[in-house]
Amino acid sequence: MFEQFEAASVKHQGLKDNLITAKSPLADVKNNIAQIKAQLAGQKVALDQINDSLAHVFMARNRLKLIESDNCYRVQSRGEFITTNQLSVGERNVISLCYFFSRINSNVRADQAYQRPIFVVLDDPISSFDFENKIGILSLLREELEKILFNNFESKVMVMTHDAEIFQHVAKIYSDIEERRRFLDKAGQPVAPKIISHSYQLISGRLTEAGTKSFNDYAQQLKEVYNYAMSDNQVTDENGQDTKVDYAQEDLFIGNTMRRVLEAFSTFCFRCSISAIFNDQDIMNIIPDIHREFLRTFMYRLVFNSESHSEENIKSQPDSNSADFISHSELIKTARLLIVFMDDLNALHLRKLIPDFDENEVQTWGQIAI
Repeated sequence: MFEQFEAASVKHQGLKDNLITAKSPLADVKNNIAQIKAQLAGQKVALDQINDSLAHVFMARNRLKLIESDNCYRVQSRGEFITTNQLSVGERNVISLCYFFSRINSNVRADQAYQRPIFVVLDDPISSFDFENKIGILSLLREELEKILFNNFESKVMVMTHDAEIFQHVAKIYSDIEERRRFLDKAGQPVAPKIISHSYQLISGRLTEAGTKSFNDYAQQLKEVYNYAMSDNQVTDENGQDTKVDYAQEDLFIGNTMRRVLEAFSTFCFRCSISAIFNDQDIMNIIPDIHREFLRTFMYRLVFNSESHSEENIKSQPDSNSADFISHSELIKTARLLIVFMDDLNALHLRKLIPDFDENEVQTWGQIAI
């Protein structure tokens, strides 16, 4: 009897082992199913977040959204499915930005969103193609940056742009977030330490601290154009020898800066736009005969793709830069002719705003316009 019991026990244990072995693949399958369900749930959350962000930017729920399909997402615009080729460059940029923000909290529980320390780098989040959607994108940035900076004190955000207008708007976003933090703190709802932001401008390959006020100040911009005009297309190489170059970091900004300066000058001195100043014969007659026709033709290039941005400081120049295709030496020539043009129209104006104004040098530049 004992031997029979022992044999039965061994057989029973073997059957139990076989059952465990048989159940093992089932457990793996269930585990895989659970993981897939979690991924699908995460994708659903991400998709909802993307569509919420798109609605935020366009201020309409059906303006542009992503719809889940078989192994892909489809794009729907105003209730109609469209191909990605039908999306404008600006719309693609908006979708990319919304997708980027949705990925920040991937694999993170909803109640722990933004709580881990993160370092976010945004390179030109708003381009010239996004002009129509600019306000919506800035509003989205404002919302996302507040979440990032309020939920973890160690999180950092760096925004890079070559557009002075966007530079101003981003600086305002940081200022608004800090103002809200102070308000919540006074209301007994502390959320974060003081939000500290720094603004820098890349000049000649070096980062220089740029206060937002001076960055947008007309006198400051006029001095930048004058200093650029005083430069040349030579630099010193590593061997100490002068060598000619046809590119400088300032080239990225100077086209827009020159347009801003000319717009402000024409607005405050003559109460007219850039284009109007060239069409007003009374104004053009102030310019000496030897310069008039050349300057009218040459300087008109600054009109293209520009919009009023300085009148009463309420309008802003979009990111388009018609000078992008002009070489460094041609940009210097344009800057010099702009100074000549303004000097011909209001010499005292320049002498009052530009320290160490070199009259003789500007007269030399005037030879270009003959």
